[in-house]
Amino acid sequence: MLIREFRQDDLDFCLDSLAETHQLNFPSTPVNEELLEDLCLRFKSAVETLGHTVLVYDDGGPQGFIWYVVSEYRGRGLVAHVNDLYVAPQMRGRGVGEALMQAMEERAAAEGATEIELTVSRVNEKALRLYRRLRYKATRYLMVKNLE
Repeated sequence: MLIREFRQDDLDFCLDSLAETHQLNFPSTPVNEELLEDLCLRFKSAVETLGHTVLVYDDGGPQGFIWYVVSEYRGRGLVAHVNDLYVAPQMRGRGVGEALMQAMEERAAAEGATEIELTVSRVNEKALRLYRRLRYKATRYLMVKNLE
């Protein structure tokens, strides 16, 4: 087991997982080509931008990743924001998500972050359990009204 920085040869693994994480967190929003293209462009742009970090869990090849950014945020100082956490299905329940979160927390603190924030869908029960176990707490709610 190794947690390391993203390499260009991890790109396909990361891009393939974006659709799965999107579908898990937004089950009522179908993943179509346009959405997938947008997710891929955002990810590619982020890994080429200073400040965005992707750590990869490597066990004979990429098995998971965490994508985060540390930035000045609304006068709160430096805050780390987790954009995405993904663990391959065959590795779930083995502590990979927790290991990636802990590695990110250590790196973010070393970069000067005093807080970490993330969003998670309320239907993503496994992620909610992980974040609660790691002592994350809900501080606000996103409310949505469908106008169609």
